[in-house]
Amino acid sequence: MQNKLEISKILFLLKEIYQKNSSDTWLIEVVTYSIFELKEHWNKTISPDWFVFDMDVHLNHDVYSTHFTNIEFISRKLKSDINKVSELRIDKLRILPDYEKMAIVNSEIKPVYTKWEQINTDQIKLINLLKTSIDSLDLMNVGNTSRSILLKVSNLIYDHSKHKPIDPKIDVGPDKYKNRLHSYVKAELSGDINRELRQFAVSAIETIEKVIDLANTLTHKTDSEMVFAEVCVIGTISTISIIKLIETKK
Repeated sequence: MQNKLEISKILFLLKEIYQKNSSDTWLIEVVTYSIFELKEHWNKTISPDWFVFDMDVHLNHDVYSTHFTNIEFISRKLKSDINKVSELRIDKLRILPDYEKMAIVNSEIKPVYTKWEQINTDQIKLINLLKTSIDSLDLMNVGNTSRSILLKVSNLIYDHSKHKPIDPKIDVGPDKYKNRLHSYVKAELSGDINRELRQFAVSAIETIEKVIDLANTLTHKTDSEMVFAEVCVIGTISTISIIKLIETKK
């Protein structure tokens, strides 16, 4: 616990130093988005009173990628600065990507090509957003983006003269994408011959709405929540795929 407190104070001081030196301000980003971990020195004969350690710096993978070509220089710089401003003596310091916060995304998730260029572009953005998500706000953005895409799709396909719901109480206003999609599916896939596909499409729309709502209420980034976000993306693209199938049948 004492070591963690010591490191926190050292990092706070380093950020102040870097802030006041224009040539080093870029290092603030490295320090801010890293987790510093003291490691037992390889030489066990050194007395603990000498405060000699090795150190692993787990850097956010996006920041790591940005500074990849300078990682060795940054390692030497941080090691030198920590040794200057503290009683700690860092022998070896290595910087690694923070794999704990790197989302592992299903590499098979692919956008569905449609006749709408904006929907194609938005699908790619959604997949990239999932791949780069690192915290709860990012995961909420996955849900919000999924909802936005389905709203766009519903507005592209819904025709009130053809898809008006039988129940006049159902609101199919411009922002009621789920009701619009339901009405569209039921109208375009009417009849017994389309019953199974219609039931599947309706079920898919209901499911994706629930997953989006769940993604938008996430407050902590956990492995299970990342799964929900991934399902959210898969469900959105699957719904688009179903719409594409119906449009093709037309």
